[in-house]
Amino acid sequence: MAAQVNLPKDILSMTNLFENRLPKEVLEMKPILPKAGVTCEHYIKDFPVKSFYWWAGEFRELEKCDYKLSTLDKQRIKFLNLPEEVRQAIHERIFGTSFKYIGTKSSIYLASLACFKGDSMHLSSVYSQAAYNYESEENYKHRHKAFMNNIAKGYFR
Repeated sequence: MAAQVNLPKDILSMTNLFENRLPKEVLEMKPILPKAGVTCEHYIKDFPVKSFYWWAGEFRELEKCDYKLSTLDKQRIKFLNLPEEVRQAIHERIFGTSFKYIGTKSSIYLASLACFKGDSMHLSSVYSQAAYNYESEENYKHRHKAFMNNIAKGYFR
């Protein structure tokens, strides 16, 4: 028979202790994301590519030094302060699987725009270019497949 443990009344039960509830503001957030299958890795041209934890630590250090953060940096911090799983899912959805845990200053800024400023002209411009790139790649794949099928069937004379 297992011994009964009586916890003090002020200690949370184990089910509440390990519960991971997202804040109401996060659940009501409506990020603007590109169409399924479309990613924006063409947008990432800056360096360094670092983990989100590194970026958050970098901005904390700047704040400790009383560095005057730009509005772009403040926008990035808003994104970095999202819950980890939400931040990673949004960044991965915008930039592809290889960018689930890492980002650059520009990728974090674009993800922040997607979360908090969906009507941004910059965001729609990047998404338009990504959609164009995706359609071009799909057209190329189709032409390549048709060409290879013609070779296999011997349609060239």
